[in-house]
Amino acid sequence: MVRLIVNILIIGFWFLMVKMFSLGKEAATILLFIFCFATYMDKRLSELNEKIDKLNDKINELRK
Repeated sequence: MVRLIVNILIIGFWFLMVKMFSLGKEAATILLFIFCFATYMDKRLSELNEKIDKLNDKINELRK
């Protein structure tokens, strides 16, 4: 359900860029791809940061 809502928002954002800002379809697609890729990378980096924090906690416990 959440994925459907996100997809609808992404499509709506694409149409907004094409119609409201008078961007070409190619430019809007590239900007949307960059936005989606940046969002994906932010999520992955957050997950990686959590794993690093857990490992640091384990290392600190072993040092005691």
